[in-house]
Amino acid sequence: MRQAARSALPCAVAAVSSGALLSVCFPPADLGWLSWVALVPLLAALQRVQRARDGFFLGSLAGGVFFALLLLFIGQYGMLPWLALAAYQGLYVAVFGTVAVPLLRVKRPVLRVIAVGGLWALVELARGRAGALAFTFGGLGLAQHGFLPLLQAASLIGSYGLSFVVATTNAALAATLVWGARSRAERYGPLIVCAAAVALLVGWGGWELHRRPVPVSGQGFSVVAVQNNEHTVPGVHEADSWQQLSLNATLSKRAASEDTNLVIWSETAVTAVIGPGTAYHEDIGAVARRLGTWLLAGGLDLAPPNRLYNAAYLFGPDGRSWARYYKARLVLYGEYVPLRKQLKFLERYPIRQQDLSAGPGPSVMDIGGVRCGPMICFESIFPEISRETVRRGAEVLLILTSDAWAGDTPEVWQHAYCSVLRAVETRRPVVRCASTGVTCAINAYGEIVAALPAFEQGALTAEVQPGSKVTLYQRLGDAPLGVVWLLLVVAGLWSIRRDPARHRAAGSKKVVPE
Repeated sequence: MRQAARSALPCAVAAVSSGALLSVCFPPADLGWLSWVALVPLLAALQRVQRARDGFFLGSLAGGVFFALLLLFIGQYGMLPWLALAAYQGLYVAVFGTVAVPLLRVKRPVLRVIAVGGLWALVELARGRAGALAFTFGGLGLAQHGFLPLLQAASLIGSYGLSFVVATTNAALAATLVWGARSRAERYGPLIVCAAAVALLVGWGGWELHRRPVPVSGQGFSVVAVQNNEHTVPGVHEADSWQQLSLNATLSKRAASEDTNLVIWSETAVTAVIGPGTAYHEDIGAVARRLGTWLLAGGLDLAPPNRLYNAAYLFGPDGRSWARYYKARLVLYGEYVPLRKQLKFLERYPIRQQDLSAGPGPSVMDIGGVRCGPMICFESIFPEISRETVRRGAEVLLILTSDAWAGDTPEVWQHAYCSVLRAVETRRPVVRCASTGVTCAINAYGEIVAALPAFEQGALTAEVQPGSKVTLYQRLGDAPLGVVWLLLVVAGLWSIRRDPARHRAAGSKKVVPE
């Protein structure tokens, strides 16, 4: 028993180390380069065990530590929400560990490495497509937001494809450093293949950056994005809505000029119902008329039969409302509460008193001849939403958001960097207007070309170039690569099934945590 415990301890330490390393790949540390080695300790530990349940245990350790540290900002709402979310997200890493144990017995080194990388990407894809529970924070692809040459590959393979590249490289490093091999070719071959693939992607990305069009001043789409720095959460704790409207109007007037095409107010610019027939609607229209420009404002809307929406209203230079967008992807327990009557203990937390309703889905607004695709807050973390918006004709992506609920925490930057991936995937510029930060303009190559400091009041003036290019990722999405990753995992497991004797022999030498 003591021998087993001593043998299990190094595996547990390795798993925890991977979880800790993964967490510092993202803000506040934001050491994205560590993502290329962060999985190696976990893979080394998984290679030492033989049972799927041991892999589940080690994956749970790594995933639990990773998401507990990454999502510390949830702790401001209590320990239970923080631990529940971290534990749920950690389960995906536990699934990875469970399936990786047999995959690490695959005889062919290259198949073993790419199958492990495919498994990680497949788990990330499942995590981001889990319906109401979907979440993408912590994806290895997101950790590459600052590495522009490699980031360009997102226009080909998306953020999950980038995760596959990074995870496969981790597996190749593990094969070289810690996994046994009978020859130099088996030991170094996968790493050489991965290095060549990464070099090819980086070289192509560098060429894309080199030949990107040079923007001509005065010929783009001029936008003013207002960051009012109001720390309010609609339906939970609200500031005076008229005061907010007046503040946004004042900041807009200071920044807008005759050349301004659009003024944007954030998701919670006015924490009240601003739909037609309300005084707020008339006053916001009057602001647009005085400015002589288009104005996109975030607020609430009430529609029959008593449905409340998180909305963005577009007002024209004539003061009339021309279009509206209702947020379609709502935050579970943030914007609607399932089983509200049954889960009485939720009343102890700052939840909404009335659930929001989901809108019909992505839409496009014609703003002075430029087709713009609005998204609201949480929607920007999902690549399929921006992809569908562009498929409908958007030339510019507009994100209205409020991270005021998170306060002065790393969530503000974790959320903002998702927009960098959305720009590259679709080759569309992104203008992100936040209540407290980060308000920024991102070009189609993922460069943040202008930004306001977080938690400061102001208005960002930026000129972006509308895009029309159709990327490979835009055409194909995640499905083709998802099928490839699934086939890689199946191929790896099938190769073990065909050689059970070798699997048992290899497994008999492993260390089993008890």
